[in-house]
Amino acid sequence: MNSVKIASKKFTPPKLLPPWLTEAASLFKDYIINSAVYASNTKPAYLSDLNDFLISCEKVYQLTPHLTHEKLLTSSALYAQKNLWVHLKSNSKIRKVALLKVFFNFLFQQKIIENSLSHQLIAPKKIQSLPRFLSVDEALNVLKYVQKLYFSDPHQLEAVSPPSPFFSPSS
Repeated sequence: MNSVKIASKKFTPPKLLPPWLTEAASLFKDYIINSAVYASNTKPAYLSDLNDFLISCEKVYQLTPHLTHEKLLTSSALYAQKNLWVHLKSNSKIRKVALLKVFFNFLFQQKIIENSLSHQLIAPKKIQSLPRFLSVDEALNVLKYVQKLYFSDPHQLEAVSPPSPFFSPSS
C-alpha cells in the first residue's frame, strides 16, 4: 500500500492487519483526503488518529486473530481508550472518538460491517474552564496604580472622564 504524505505526516497502516481492514483503511483514507466536509487541518489529524487506531487494531488482532470484524473494531477501540489515550487531554480524546465514529459509519455504509458501531462510542465530556476574574484586592490595586500613574491629587479622578472607546461623554 502506498504512503500518502499530508501536512508532513505519512499515513502507513501497520503491516499485520487483516486484509479487509487494510483495504477499508485505504478507502477511508481516500474518502477523508477527497472530502470537502473536513477542514484542511482536520484531515492530517484524522489520518494520524486513524493510524493510531490501526496500531491498536494490530495489537488486538495479534492476540486474538479469530475475532469478527465488529468485535475486532470494538475491542481495538476499547484497548486504545484504556491503554493509548490515557495520557491525552480531553479535546484529543474527543477528536479521536469523533474519528472512530466517522470510520465506523463509513464501514457500515460500505457494508464492511453489518451493524453500526458508532453509537457504542462515548466521547468524554469537554471540560470548560471558567474565565479568571480579578479579586477585590487585585481590582483595588489596579485602581490605585492608575490613580498614582495619572493623578497626583486623588480628587482629580472624580473630575476627569475615563479614556475609553466605549465611553462618550454627553455634550
